[in-house]
Amino acid sequence: MQSVYYPISGHRVGAAGDELFVVSNHDEFSLWFDVGGTAVDGQVAMPEPKAGIHLAASRSRLGQINDPARNAKLVAAVGAAMAKAPPNPVCLCVSELSLLGLMACKLGAGKVYVAEENRQMRDVMEGYASRNDIEVGKQIVFLEKPIAEVTPEDFDHEEKVRV
Repeated sequence: MQSVYYPISGHRVGAAGDELFVVSNHDEFSLWFDVGGTAVDGQVAMPEPKAGIHLAASRSRLGQINDPARNAKLVAAVGAAMAKAPPNPVCLCVSELSLLGLMACKLGAGKVYVAEENRQMRDVMEGYASRNDIEVGKQIVFLEKPIAEVTPEDFDHEEKVRV
Protein backbone atom coordinates (compact mmCIF):
# COMPACT_ATOMS: atom_id res chain seq x y z
CA MET A 1 0.00 0.00 0.00
CA GLN A 2 1.31 3.42 -0.92
CA SER A 3 0.68 6.31 1.40
CA VAL A 4 1.48 9.93 2.00
CA TYR A 5 1.76 11.26 5.52
CA TYR A 6 0.11 14.63 6.16
CA PRO A 7 0.83 15.58 9.77
CA ILE A 8 -2.27 17.06 11.34
CA SER A 9 -1.02 18.53 14.58
CA GLY A 10 2.33 19.85 13.40
CA HIS A 11 3.98 18.31 16.48
CA ARG A 12 7.76 18.49 16.45
CA VAL A 13 9.68 15.61 17.92
CA GLY A 14 11.49 16.73 21.07
CA ALA A 15 14.60 15.41 22.71
CA ALA A 16 15.68 11.79 22.89
CA GLY A 17 13.65 9.96 25.49
CA ASP A 18 10.54 12.17 25.13
CA GLU A 19 7.30 10.23 24.90
CA LEU A 20 5.72 10.22 21.43
CA PHE A 21 2.24 8.94 20.51
CA VAL A 22 1.19 7.76 17.06
CA VAL A 23 -2.52 7.47 16.27
CA SER A 24 -3.79 5.70 13.15
CA ASN A 25 -7.27 5.73 11.64
CA HIS A 26 -8.70 4.36 8.42
CA ASP A 27 -11.73 4.19 6.23
CA GLU A 28 -12.56 1.92 3.33
CA PHE A 29 -9.76 3.29 1.12
CA SER A 30 -7.31 5.31 3.22
CA LEU A 31 -5.06 5.07 6.22
CA TRP A 32 -3.88 8.20 8.04
CA PHE A 33 -1.80 9.01 11.09
CA ASP A 34 -1.08 11.72 13.57
CA VAL A 35 1.88 12.13 15.88
CA GLY A 36 1.82 14.01 19.16
CA GLY A 37 3.28 14.43 22.58
CA THR A 38 0.04 13.38 24.31
CA ALA A 39 -2.25 10.39 23.94
CA VAL A 40 -5.34 10.90 21.78
CA ASP A 41 -8.64 9.45 22.87
CA GLY A 42 -10.89 8.71 19.90
CA GLN A 43 -10.50 9.16 16.19
CA VAL A 44 -8.39 11.66 14.33
CA ALA A 45 -10.12 13.38 11.39
CA MET A 46 -8.81 12.66 7.92
CA PRO A 47 -6.24 15.30 6.96
CA GLU A 48 -6.19 17.39 3.82
CA PRO A 49 -6.54 16.63 1.04
CA LYS A 50 -9.99 15.33 1.88
CA ALA A 51 -11.34 12.29 0.12
CA GLY A 52 -12.14 13.09 -3.49
CA ILE A 53 -11.81 11.78 -6.98
CA HIS A 54 -8.41 10.28 -6.17
CA LEU A 55 -10.26 7.80 -3.93
CA ALA A 56 -13.14 7.21 -6.34
CA ALA A 57 -11.11 6.33 -9.42
CA SER A 58 -7.99 4.38 -10.29
CA ARG A 59 -4.87 6.16 -11.50
CA SER A 60 -5.48 5.00 -15.06
CA ARG A 61 -9.06 6.33 -14.90
CA LEU A 62 -7.79 9.66 -13.54
CA GLY A 63 -5.40 9.79 -16.49
CA GLN A 64 -8.33 9.32 -18.88
CA ILE A 65 -10.41 11.99 -17.12
CA ASN A 66 -7.49 14.44 -17.38
CA ASP A 67 -6.65 13.70 -21.03
CA PRO A 68 -7.47 16.88 -23.02
CA ALA A 69 -7.52 15.11 -26.41
CA ARG A 70 -9.92 12.45 -25.12
CA ASN A 71 -12.11 15.07 -23.45
CA ALA A 72 -12.27 17.13 -26.65
CA LYS A 73 -13.56 14.05 -28.50
CA LEU A 74 -16.15 13.39 -25.77
CA VAL A 75 -17.32 17.02 -25.82
CA ALA A 76 -17.62 16.86 -29.63
CA ALA A 77 -19.62 13.61 -29.48
CA VAL A 78 -21.95 14.81 -26.70
CA GLY A 79 -22.33 18.19 -28.44
CA ALA A 80 -23.27 16.46 -31.71
CA ALA A 81 -25.86 14.32 -29.90
CA MET A 82 -27.32 17.44 -28.22
CA ALA A 83 -27.49 19.22 -31.58
CA LYS A 84 -29.64 16.40 -32.99
CA ALA A 85 -31.88 16.20 -29.91
CA PRO A 86 -34.99 18.28 -29.25
CA PRO A 87 -34.44 21.37 -27.07
CA ASN A 88 -33.61 20.61 -23.41
CA PRO A 89 -33.51 16.82 -23.76
CA VAL A 90 -33.70 14.53 -20.74
CA CYS A 91 -30.76 12.12 -20.74
CA LEU A 92 -29.59 9.03 -18.88
CA CYS A 93 -25.87 8.59 -18.24
CA VAL A 94 -24.58 5.17 -17.24
CA SER A 95 -21.70 6.59 -15.29
CA GLU A 96 -19.02 4.10 -14.23
CA LEU A 97 -16.81 6.96 -12.96
CA SER A 98 -17.67 9.20 -15.89
CA LEU A 99 -18.14 12.96 -16.12
CA LEU A 100 -20.34 12.65 -19.22
CA GLY A 101 -23.48 13.60 -17.28
CA LEU A 102 -21.90 16.90 -16.28
CA MET A 103 -20.79 17.49 -19.87
CA ALA A 104 -24.32 16.84 -21.10
CA CYS A 105 -25.68 19.42 -18.64
CA LYS A 106 -23.22 22.06 -19.81
CA LEU A 107 -23.88 21.23 -23.49
CA GLY A 108 -27.64 21.72 -23.42
CA ALA A 109 -29.39 18.83 -21.69
CA GLY A 110 -32.46 19.96 -19.78
CA LYS A 111 -32.01 17.22 -17.20
CA VAL A 112 -29.56 14.36 -16.80
CA TYR A 113 -30.09 11.25 -14.72
CA VAL A 114 -26.77 9.67 -13.73
CA ALA A 115 -26.69 6.03 -12.61
CA GLU A 116 -23.61 6.03 -10.38
CA GLU A 117 -23.38 3.64 -7.46
CA ASN A 118 -19.92 4.78 -6.30
CA ARG A 119 -20.55 7.13 -3.33
CA GLN A 120 -17.20 8.90 -3.62
CA MET A 121 -17.74 9.61 -7.32
CA ARG A 122 -21.24 10.95 -6.67
CA ASP A 123 -19.79 13.27 -4.02
CA VAL A 124 -17.15 14.48 -6.49
CA MET A 125 -19.72 15.03 -9.25
CA GLU A 126 -22.06 16.88 -6.89
CA GLY A 127 -19.18 19.19 -5.98
CA TYR A 128 -18.27 19.73 -9.65
CA ALA A 129 -21.93 20.39 -10.45
CA SER A 130 -22.33 23.05 -7.78
CA ARG A 131 -19.06 24.76 -8.80
CA ASN A 132 -20.27 24.82 -12.42
CA ASP A 133 -23.76 26.17 -11.71
CA ILE A 134 -25.49 22.85 -12.37
CA GLU A 135 -28.37 22.38 -9.94
CA VAL A 136 -28.23 18.95 -8.27
CA GLY A 137 -31.70 17.42 -8.09
CA LYS A 138 -33.05 19.64 -10.86
CA GLN A 139 -30.59 19.66 -13.78
CA ILE A 140 -28.69 16.56 -12.70
CA VAL A 141 -30.18 13.72 -10.67
CA PHE A 142 -27.99 10.98 -9.22
CA LEU A 143 -29.53 7.51 -9.11
CA GLU A 144 -27.69 5.83 -6.27
CA LYS A 145 -27.91 2.33 -7.64
CA PRO A 146 -26.43 0.09 -10.33
CA ILE A 147 -27.92 0.55 -13.79
CA ALA A 148 -29.35 -2.99 -13.63
CA GLU A 149 -31.57 -1.84 -10.73
CA VAL A 150 -32.85 1.36 -12.36
CA THR A 151 -36.61 1.21 -13.02
CA PRO A 152 -39.10 3.55 -14.73
CA GLU A 153 -40.15 4.73 -11.25
CA ASP A 154 -36.72 6.41 -10.91
CA PHE A 155 -37.70 8.99 -13.56
CA ASP A 156 -40.34 11.70 -13.74
CA HIS A 157 -43.15 10.01 -15.66
CA GLU A 158 -43.83 12.92 -18.01
CA GLU A 159 -40.24 12.94 -19.26
CA LYS A 160 -38.94 10.99 -22.22
CA VAL A 161 -35.42 9.89 -21.39
CA ARG A 162 -32.76 9.67 -24.11
CA VAL A 163 -30.02 7.13 -23.45
